[in-house]
Amino acid sequence: MGARAHWDRPEDAALAQSALRVLLAFCAVGEEHLAGDLRARADIGTPAPRRGQGWEQPMDVWLCQQGQPGARSIGRDIYLYSTGTARAPTEWFRELAHECGHVAFPGVGGFTDSDDPWADGCLAELLFPKWLCGRAAEWLPWAAADAEREAGPRRQELIARVRQTGPDQRLLAGADAAAREHFVGLALWVEEAAGPRLLGEALAECRRGRATQFVAAVESLAAARCVQVWPAPRGTGQRGRP
Repeated sequence: MGARAHWDRPEDAALAQSALRVLLAFCAVGEEHLAGDLRARADIGTPAPRRGQGWEQPMDVWLCQQGQPGARSIGRDIYLYSTGTARAPTEWFRELAHECGHVAFPGVGGFTDSDDPWADGCLAELLFPKWLCGRAAEWLPWAAADAEREAGPRRQELIARVRQTGPDQRLLAGADAAAREHFVGLALWVEEAAGPRLLGEALAECRRGRATQFVAAVESLAAARCVQVWPAPRGTGQRGRP
């Protein structure tokens, strides 16, 4: 677990140090909340997560002067573009959280008709502020509480939406932003109801990173722990195993 920062301009040194501290905090809470049971389950033949490469190897964050303001991850490398363009601390926090999720969360994707075919970045930017809020405040350069004030309402909105409908397999089979939001809402609901480690295991058990596998994975893991995540379906609702 770790992170390294790289920059050329002396003016970027403070930003590099801030980005490094935030990434290290993400790695610490990510490993604590998601990774423990994944390592244990490796001993009983659970396949390794796809795309998300885990927390064991360091991440590299590269500060780039060029490009449009934003961030991108390739492998374990995270690129922050247009570093001379001012951003609010909450935006730096969100960009790094999103890309860290792409690097290390078990990847669930296929949302190719949306602006981001993978859901792990969206999930991370809504979970990291929650996990960090109230912790490590003395050395985090950007307050997690500020990020949580933005992420919390969005997280609750997505959870409330999926609670109204329940898991919808037909929607999960889609490739657009609505399908991705439905999946993210379900994942957030699982994290809230059953804890992050069950969520991490369910993400890792989605065969080929398919969102349609998520409901069955959650139900199987929840049954083994005698935990109920969502209410039993009423009537002929859309929940069902693929």
